[in-house]
Amino acid sequence: MNDILPHTEHGLFANDIALWTTSNTLTSLTQRLQQSIDAFEIWYKSWKLKLQPTKTEMIHFRLHPRKKYKHPVEVKVENTIIKPLDATRYLGAVIDKQLKWRSHLQHLETKMAGRISLLRYLAKSAQEPNQKTMINIFKAIARPVMTYGYPVILTANDKVWDRLQIILNKALRATLGLPIYTSVEYINRITKIEKNQRLCNITASTIYSHRYTQQRPNAPTTPARHRRSTMTKHQYQCYKTICVDVHIDSRSTTNDY
Repeated sequence: MNDILPHTEHGLFANDIALWTTSNTLTSLTQRLQQSIDAFEIWYKSWKLKLQPTKTEMIHFRLHPRKKYKHPVEVKVENTIIKPLDATRYLGAVIDKQLKWRSHLQHLETKMAGRISLLRYLAKSAQEPNQKTMINIFKAIARPVMTYGYPVILTANDKVWDRLQIILNKALRATLGLPIYTSVEYINRITKIEKNQRLCNITASTIYSHRYTQQRPNAPTTPARHRRSTMTKHQYQCYKTICVDVHIDSRSTTNDY
């Protein structure tokens, strides 16, 4: 992978490969990405591997999503033309060209529907369901779906987070066998489960602190019982800046998945 041009970044996970680059013009953008794809094809052939152009997708993030281009970005993978899509899925996250995460939200709703039905069935089938056991089942099969991909979901607007919380509350009602009109305050009081957005922030804070400690191995460590469970103001501002910078830069990025 060292033959890929320096202006193009790449990511590898199992058999999923992503290439992305940025430029101020469409011509330069297409050339950069095509050159990197050609170099990647050479690397693939040298290792006796084969690409699947039919499963290759491309998405173009731009400053003006509604603008029409006379010559949109197009690349070739083994003589197969790849055109940009409105949304694509990579490592379980559905990424749309406007980075509003609405497509990902719809994907989560569809995925959670079956789990909510299963939780409701388990709660009703048991004569005396154990609340602690049901909450553990919820944490095992439902909450991971809601918190998956949170580093990028943290950049979503409040409407997306509100909808995610509604889905989470619905799953909790099904877990405890409660009617749909049960108040959110009552659910939070008996389950003691953090809101989805707050849980993601706490996890991001833990990762941030862990990476900071790795970068500074001689930094003093704080015992777990005294460690703050939420981001400090400085940490949150740094994390927010990183997310916003990535968000803005990605709008002018072409990704090939």
